[in-house]
Amino acid sequence: MGRRTATTPEGAKRRFLEELRRGSTVGEAARAAGIGRRTAYDLRQRDETFAVDWADAIEEGTDHLIAAARKRAIDGSDTLLMFLIKARRPEFRESYKVEHSRPPTSGVNSPMARALRERVAADPEFAARLEEIVAGLRDFEDEPG
Repeated sequence: MGRRTATTPEGAKRRFLEELRRGSTVGEAARAAGIGRRTAYDLRQRDETFAVDWADAIEEGTDHLIAAARKRAIDGSDTLLMFLIKARRPEFRESYKVEHSRPPTSGVNSPMARALRERVAADPEFAARLEEIVAGLRDFEDEPG
């Protein structure tokens, strides 16, 4: 794709959308239309019709790319064929189960809760202060509104 300069803003938009419909990236389409990538995004933001046409062109371009991938898959690419099957059939997709082996960081058996229990047991003044704080929180919860 060589860089072509469109003669009018409308011509640049038209060329840009043609390229998107072919499956080109935004950058490729902008270069083909003779405009900067940022300019294309600015035009989309300012022109609602262009924004709708852009979205349609992306969909059309995606359909074009899928058709090309499908043809290659059927003509002999097992990897592409499996990719396309997975896209249509979730049961063919890999699933992963993530398990955490770290101890819990909250709850009654967390390291923080155990440390707090040890501190309360070892320091009566700390225990009394903590009871005051908890009582104050209970009073706060009981307040209306």
